[in-house]
Amino acid sequence: MFSGFAYDGEYPVSFAACFGHVDIYDYLIDHGADPDLQDSFGNTALHMVVITDQKDMYTYMVKHHRRPAKTDITNKANLSPLTLASKLGRHVIFKEILELASIEFWRYSNVTCSAYPLTNLDSIGPNGDTNWNSALMIVIDGETDEHLEMLEGGVMRQLLDEKWKTFARRRFFERLVIALIHLALISVVVYLRKSKDLLVYTQAEDAVRFTAEILVCLFCIGILVMEVVEIGSQGFIGFLKNCEESKQKTHWSMKSVVFIVEIQDH
Repeated sequence: MFSGFAYDGEYPVSFAACFGHVDIYDYLIDHGADPDLQDSFGNTALHMVVITDQKDMYTYMVKHHRRPAKTDITNKANLSPLTLASKLGRHVIFKEILELASIEFWRYSNVTCSAYPLTNLDSIGPNGDTNWNSALMIVIDGETDEHLEMLEGGVMRQLLDEKWKTFARRRFFERLVIALIHLALISVVVYLRKSKDLLVYTQAEDAVRFTAEILVCLFCIGILVMEVVEIGSQGFIGFLKNCEESKQKTHWSMKSVVFIVEIQDH
């Protein structure tokens, strides 16, 4: 859908845009060509210049004097030109798309105050649900050096920093403290546990072990309660997608269930 030796769009206007032929592009537009027409993959001419990494042509098409190309059309993969650039790791044209979509409030010398729309950029959609096709989610899941470059500075880095400071940092340290205490209690239980007669308490260390076992169970129940709350806040489908993306999270939840079942068996 995004690459091929002979894929430069299915319409003359897309073909002209892919090779940066401005004169031919203008000629086609003047004679009724539609740059927003979608091909069999749902790609418009703007999608095609993103695929071929034609930054200057993208700018020209968006600012065209007669018929500016629309930037919010999505293809059959539900990708806009912005999210397509993030998926392909086109960091140069990605930054250009962001700048073209920004609103400049004021400029003083080389200092600029601008606002950037978050519709296709942020991982949180307009209704508060998770936008899995957002540029941020796609870039974070990327595996190339180009995806890392897209996170080094600019709007993406600022967006991540704000998310970390307002939400993720506190939750990270809360989960870290819970995990450390939980692991410490499990270590005590494993170290002091006997091979038989688990319910017989004859020494002080048996009382310590029994108390640690109770606390481990309570921690496991608390972890499962937090998972239920998370399901309620982001939906079951979103929770499953998070588990799919984070295998450690899945193992952590399954471990809590196994611990509770194991204790009940004994």
